[in-house]
Amino acid sequence: MKKNDNKNNFQKKDENPKGFGKKLREVLGTDIFYLLKYLIKTEWKFIVFLFLYCIAMNHFESINFISEYLKVPVFSIGALGGGIGILLGFRFKTSYDRWWEARKLWGDLINNSRIWGRLVIASLKPALEKAESKEKEDLISVQERLLELQKFFIVETVCWLQPAVAQSKEVVAGIKRYQFFGNEQHKPYLLVMQQEKLIAKVVSRNWINGFQYLKLSKSLDENINKLGGCERIKNTPFSGHYKDIFRIMVRLYSIMLPLSLLELHSYLMPIIITINFMFFELLLIGAARTDVPFGRRSTDHNMENFAKIIITNLEEAFAYQTPQKMRTKQEVQKKTVS
Repeated sequence: MKKNDNKNNFQKKDENPKGFGKKLREVLGTDIFYLLKYLIKTEWKFIVFLFLYCIAMNHFESINFISEYLKVPVFSIGALGGGIGILLGFRFKTSYDRWWEARKLWGDLINNSRIWGRLVIASLKPALEKAESKEKEDLISVQERLLELQKFFIVETVCWLQPAVAQSKEVVAGIKRYQFFGNEQHKPYLLVMQQEKLIAKVVSRNWINGFQYLKLSKSLDENINKLGGCERIKNTPFSGHYKDIFRIMVRLYSIMLPLSLLELHSYLMPIIITINFMFFELLLIGAARTDVPFGRRSTDHNMENFAKIIITNLEEAFAYQTPQKMRTKQEVQKKTVS
């Protein structure tokens, strides 16, 4: 796990380069700078080989064997380059579709959490208006607990999709994580089960009717569906065979290209072809970074920020119902976190 995390978060290392590296980052931008740094670190052997190979082909072009038997027609290179372009376009489209689907799923989680808050408050409001003082306190406590469980569900969803956060943080999105009793595996699902159990208790006390129960239960189903969608993206990586085929085609194209440009007699050819290879590789790495957008890279979705939005919305919804109790609770939370 640590190996994969290091590979996925390569841009986090050396966040403050000095000297020439700092100037280069200012010129290229942070993302391109770290992409280029990662490319050189992982592909420097082939880059050096390609540069020396181009120099050799340019220098020994006059040898009859090379010019007659190894020369590659330009149209062959064009066809191979067109195939690479088609594969690269498909790669980018697939990666963006996964990235955008993840964003839509989190947008649905935000909306469904707001709906959950509205349903909890609206469903218990009639019983709250008719209740006596002791029962009214119980109702407010149940409302608060249902909203808290939803906040814990969102926080544990962030931790479930980002194991590094779960291992390193006790406070996520401004609140303490839910304290489980054992080594439970799927904590977000268990929190949904706790919400369902509490709703059943509310029904048993006749605080809500069957229709309201169905609406609340449907909202919980939506939480599970959206969580499952995020898990599908996280646990289904892009096909490794496609990546291997693309890399082979790029290397083959880079090796064949000098053989179609022998007549140029230009010492700029090694530089041009090497840059061409690096360009293709940068595009491929950039596409790969959006495959699983649940990391902590600059291109990934900021799930902790989404969680903060949901928590703030639920707290404001509860404050609208019981403002004085909410202010006391917020003061206790601030003291606990600090």
